[in-house]
Amino acid sequence: MKIKKEKSHLYIILFFIVFICLFTHKHVNNANSASRFITMESIVERKTFTINEKYTYTNDKIKINNDYYSSKPPVLSVIGAGVYYVLHNFINLNFGNPVDFYLTNNNITVYIITLLLVGSTFILLLYYLYKSFELFKIKKKYQNILLLGFGLGTLYLPFSITLNNHTIAGSLLFVSFYYLLKIKQNKKENLKRYIIIISLLTSLSATIDLPTGLTFLILFYIYLNSELKKYKWKKYYILNSAPFLILHLCLNYIIIGDILPAQLHPEYWEDFDKMLEANNGNIFLYIFNIYFGSRGLLLYSPILLFSFYSMFKIIRDKNNILRKEVVLILSGFIIISLFYILKFRGYTGSTYGFRWFIAITPLIYFFTMYIFKESIYKNNKKIIFQIIMLLSILISIIGLNDPWVYPTIINNKEIIGFPLINQIINIYYKYF
Repeated sequence: MKIKKEKSHLYIILFFIVFICLFTHKHVNNANSASRFITMESIVERKTFTINEKYTYTNDKIKINNDYYSSKPPVLSVIGAGVYYVLHNFINLNFGNPVDFYLTNNNITVYIITLLLVGSTFILLLYYLYKSFELFKIKKKYQNILLLGFGLGTLYLPFSITLNNHTIAGSLLFVSFYYLLKIKQNKKENLKRYIIIISLLTSLSATIDLPTGLTFLILFYIYLNSELKKYKWKKYYILNSAPFLILHLCLNYIIIGDILPAQLHPEYWEDFDKMLEANNGNIFLYIFNIYFGSRGLLLYSPILLFSFYSMFKIIRDKNNILRKEVVLILSGFIIISLFYILKFRGYTGSTYGFRWFIAITPLIYFFTMYIFKESIYKNNKKIIFQIIMLLSILISIIGLNDPWVYPTIINNKEIIGFPLINQIINIYYKYF
């Protein structure tokens, strides 16, 4: 019985491996994923970043000198192209003709690439979440609750089965954060190796999810600088951060002609006026919606209420060993929030929830362990946690119907602006 208890986390991770193998998408039904897939195809089959042959299958595109390109940061598409190169040239697989919205045939190429890029990093994240709970000696029975709470009760669940950059970047960031915690516990042990891992993974995340990754690339440097004043580490961080950043800048220059991302080139967007119109809505309503309302972080993942509660408790305790880490993650959350509120306001397209917060979700969720560490998980609070966890799981499962949720049309009228409601209606019409 003891052996089973010690390995129980492995059974949970095995459950998620089976889950993503069974449910990972074998089709393309959204502009976001299509933009990346057709870029991978062009790189491998036509040796170009242009997507002229299939540009009509995505709105996530820019036009430069009569050529169409994906508007997405290029590094993830290049990595995916590496996978597709092997599949196409050695196994004779392809995307079909054409890669279309609501592609109903079982496209094994889409499945394998999504599984390798998204599914594998999701499993990696779960493993490192477990390791972080072990690091702080959380009891086994609580580790299992925490793993299931994250895996089933956040937007990682619906987005773990479809191609997107946020879950990948978030997984890489959390692995980096884990090694920050390792350095905090023992600054001398494997310091160089941990710094190399942190800098490589964080810089890679920065090329995949620019706002979140770049924010934490800088914040992790500041954190390490405060922890390692007596150690020589900066050159390892800077030198190992450089390759992926340089790769991103070079690819961006090849495609656009300078190092600025596509989002800062309005002249290349055919529908930029519509984007501006969307960004000019009521800012206070927007703030409410991204935290609590129609796209609310805490509406779609209410289990994170305990994460913010735990951070509040930790930051009030000046002697808590995780106080500095709370400041680190909250600073990142505030910076990212301000970016999306003041600079790049939008509702993330036709998606379930506010997907731009997905990459920071594991870092926020980590602190939920505090309620188990400090024995807060008891009596009435235990019941409240269980109820909210079940609610979070239910909301995430609803999102599994399709994380790229589109407005429901009834009697030629669109029900818009509330993906959770749209999803419930879609499920009703699909199954009932």
